[in-house]
Amino acid sequence: MRRKRLLSSVLIPALAALAGTGAAQTSLVIPGLFRKTEGSSNSYVPGGRAPSRSQFLYAGKVLPQGAWKVKEIRLRRDGTYPSTFEGHDFATSIGMSNLERDPAAGYSGIFAENRGKDFSIVMKERAVHYPPAAKPSKAPAPFSVRFVLDKPFSYAGKALLLEFVVSPGKASSKRWYADAQSYAWKGAPPGGSRVYSGKGCPARFYNYGVKPSVGLGLYHYGYSRTKGKELPALDVVGKSKTKAGPLSLPFDLAPLGAPGCHLYLSPDLVRVGRTTSSGYVRFDWGYIPNDPALEGGVYYEQQFVLDPSFNAMGLRASRLAACTVGRGMEEFVDCLAVVGYGSGFSLKSPAATKVEAKGLVLELVQ
Repeated sequence: MRRKRLLSSVLIPALAALAGTGAAQTSLVIPGLFRKTEGSSNSYVPGGRAPSRSQFLYAGKVLPQGAWKVKEIRLRRDGTYPSTFEGHDFATSIGMSNLERDPAAGYSGIFAENRGKDFSIVMKERAVHYPPAAKPSKAPAPFSVRFVLDKPFSYAGKALLLEFVVSPGKASSKRWYADAQSYAWKGAPPGGSRVYSGKGCPARFYNYGVKPSVGLGLYHYGYSRTKGKELPALDVVGKSKTKAGPLSLPFDLAPLGAPGCHLYLSPDLVRVGRTTSSGYVRFDWGYIPNDPALEGGVYYEQQFVLDPSFNAMGLRASRLAACTVGRGMEEFVDCLAVVGYGSGFSLKSPAATKVEAKGLVLELVQ
């Protein structure tokens, strides 16, 4: 009799508790099919760079069927990278939302434009530990990084967005790559173009830039060939390469004390910057609005550096770039990564530094 009471009062409740724990820990891996299979790629965020902001968008077909309550998110190290990763903590917060459409149709490189109507912060900023993980003897590695949510997120059964924000403390770069799966674009948008003409002074003062596309971040950078000093620099954008007020273009600056230099465009917009001691400079213009009417638009770009030692006018000038705005992302992919980190990026930046057809391999715990 005493043994029966022991069964009913101790063992059965314990077994029930264990069963309940098992139910609470039901999990699935996204994208589908990767619980025991290594992804084809890896991601440097959220585990490798601070500050960083990264959005991962998942199509409905790589997600579970039906509604789910997500209580915890886990990720794992890349299982093929040969080195041991650096153990560290990163202050991280997470936002999530349901999405009506699969990526990437209608989505852009601007973070705010991608969030669904129910976007919310599901994990407030806290220290997240990334262990000093060695390459596993057999890939994939275990899911060793845990993000326990402050409140369960209700997944509605369609597409999904997760947003990781890693605060800097101080800017930091760590060797820690998460497992990820890459996908092929189905009709990747061609993006815009940059076509160069003219000659700089010096001749090898080259200006570069991202090919402009609707909905994506826009930046230009240059190599002025200055050495050992930081100098004021200008990034000039114009709508004409033939007239600048009363001046016909190109306008020769030699009579003004700058032989070999030309003004190639109408100076309609200007960004101010400063070269590094090795002569490089970068100008961030924010992002191009996600408006299809802008596709095919043309603008011109030229850079200048104020250098009193270079000539009597104290000016270096680049060649001319004719820039055409390309189509934004219109086709569908299974996963999309909208990522911002690196030189010139801050958590106040509205736009990503790159967009890839890629998704983190994640374990979602119910």
